[in-house]
Amino acid sequence: MESYITHANIDHYLSLLTNQEFSDHIRTTIQKLMIADQDRMGRNLEHLQFAEIRTARPETE
Repeated sequence: MESYITHANIDHYLSLLTNQEFSDHIRTTIQKLMIADQDRMGRNLEHLQFAEIRTARPETE
């Protein structure tokens, strides 16, 4: 269950980062939250691969 929530958070943070209306301060906060979730996943290669794939994919997919 925890991995599902973390994966959903990563997807949500990435969608927020595409919003050009956010200030640099808000974008930095979102990036910090995303990094914190990735740190929690850090001991599991499968979770890190998920984050890497999601970050690399174009938003249109």
